[in-house]
Amino acid sequence: MSSRESDPATLDERYRALFEQSAEALWCAELDEPILTSLPADEQVKLMFERGYLADANPAMARMYGFEDPSLLAGARLDQLLSPEDPHNVEY
Repeated sequence: MSSRESDPATLDERYRALFEQSAEALWCAELDEPILTSLPADEQVKLMFERGYLADANPAMARMYGFEDPSLLAGARLDQLLSPEDPHNVEY
């Protein structure tokens, strides 16, 4: 790999291009506060829904939720996007 290819700015550009152009819905969640991994799994899941939010989404994800601009999803709480009562979401 050349120095240009391993340059952080180049890698960021490549990541951003892949993220934006993917036909798959891609998103990145972050937490308001860390969650201790020593907590029981069910408590960690509960806190993930409470503290998690959508930090980034691509156009395919925005379209999936009826938006044209992914920035309109930024900051959405995970419990607004994924029902905490759905066992599939809890397992995920």
